[in-house]
Amino acid sequence: MVDLRVTDLLLFTKKVVLPLALRAFTNFSHCNAALELLRQCNSVFEEMEKSFVSQVQDWWDKSLCWMRGGYEGHQVPSCLSF
Repeated sequence: MVDLRVTDLLLFTKKVVLPLALRAFTNFSHCNAALELLRQCNSVFEEMEKSFVSQVQDWWDKSLCWMRGGYEGHQVPSCLSF
C-alpha cells in the first residue's frame, strides 16, 4: 500500500488518473458510435437486400419468357419453344 500526502495524491489524480479516465471515456465513446453506425448500416443493407430479392422474384414470376411450353409438359422458356 502506498501512503501519499494529500498534495501528492491530488497531483497524481490530476496528472495520471483524470487523463487516463478521459482517454478511456473518449475511446469507448468513439467505439460505441462506430458500432452503432455499423448496426444502422447493416440494417439498411438488410432492408435493401430484402427489397432487391423481392423485386427479382417478382420479375422472375412475371417474366413472359418462362411459360408452360409444349415440351412434354415441362416448363421451358416459351421464347425457346418451337
